[in-house]
This record gives sequence, C-alpha cells and structure tokens, in this order.
Amino acid sequence: MKQLLFIFCGFIFFNSCDKDKNENVLSLSVYNTSDTEVTNIKIYANIGVTNNNFVDSVTIDNIEINKQHDTEWVLKNLPSVDGDFVLKFQRNDENFNKEFGYFTNGSLLDKSYVIHIENDTVKISK
Repeated sequence: MKQLLFIFCGFIFFNSCDKDKNENVLSLSVYNTSDTEVTNIKIYANIGVTNNNFVDSVTIDNIEINKQHDTEWVLKNLPSVDGDFVLKFQRNDENFNKEFGYFTNGSLLDKSYVIHIENDTVKISK
C-alpha cells in the first residue's frame, strides 16, 4: 500500500511541474471607440522592471473608428519570471503606451483582456 501511495504522490508531483503547452494562450479584444483610426497596434510581453525587455509580441496593425479586433496570442517565449504587458499604438501620429496585466513564473494569471481605446484614455478589463 505504501508503494502505491508513493507512486501516486510522485505522479502528482511530476505532473504539477509540467506546463501545459496551451496554458499560455491569451484572448484579446481591442475596441477603437475613439474619433480617429488607431494604427501600428502592438502588444508586448515585458519582463523589464525599470527598462522594458520585450520577450514576445502580437501585432494587430490598424483598427478603424468604432471597429474591433479579436485575436488569440500564444505566448511561446515567456521565461519563468514575472512580467506584464505593454500596449503600444499610434493615433494622429502620436505614440501611446499602456502597461497592463501580470504574469508570474512564465504563466498567465488572466487568460483574456478587453481593451477599449477611447479619445482620452485606454480602459482595460479582464
């Protein structure tokens, strides 16, 4: 009986350390509710604290006025550290950056985000 318990505990231990290949899939919905087209949209996985250190990214390109873009981002290059995400885009030749979210030990805490780009702000919800 002890051997069976030992084998079972060993199986649980080794499987808990194995990352599922589909574990780091992030669903993103980006809405442009501003009065102008949003261009050069890119979202980065960032592991830098004082300086950005981007390890992965997804490109959305452009979203017209009152349109949305949905995508699933498979994060293949997340190292086993903590980090966040950085949204970068342009509107009327002006650059915008917005940090959001969090991942820890290379695993996502949240699997989806809804991003609303408005005239004067960017709202991000889970």
